[in-house]
Amino acid sequence: MPLRWLGVGTGVAGLAASSLFGGLETVAKAEVPTVEVGQRVDGGPWQVTVTGSRLVGKLPTLYLADGKRWLTVLATIENAANKSRTDFDDAVRLAGVAGVTREQDDGTAVPESVTVQVWGTTRRLDTVGDRWEWLDPERRAEVRVPVQDGMAG
Repeated sequence: MPLRWLGVGTGVAGLAASSLFGGLETVAKAEVPTVEVGQRVDGGPWQVTVTGSRLVGKLPTLYLADGKRWLTVLATIENAANKSRTDFDDAVRLAGVAGVTREQDDGTAVPESVTVQVWGTTRRLDTVGDRWEWLDPERRAEVRVPVQDGMAG
């Protein structure tokens, strides 16, 4: 019997056995919890506390084009890992806000609130490099944050 047939037969048998025990069924992902503003979220190598959000037109040393504004998220991110990190920008993301890539048109309606996603990673053995790393980014929580209009009067 050719070796290829033996490999295909073994694969088919493994797939059939897996299906008997639910191995082909879709696994439901756990719901991402919604937490209150000011509640600390465990992100693995960091701890995140989202405290607010506001529109701003000026920031020290940063410049905007005319007719643009920033929608900012206020958060405290604490390093909980055993070494320095530079990836804190991975910890929070805004969801469902129009025009938020770098700047937002100041003519866009001011949202009453925004959803801030808190992301985290899990420390596990990297199978490629055989080292312990923070991997597998996933949403750990969402925070519904009221937006203060720092541009108004």
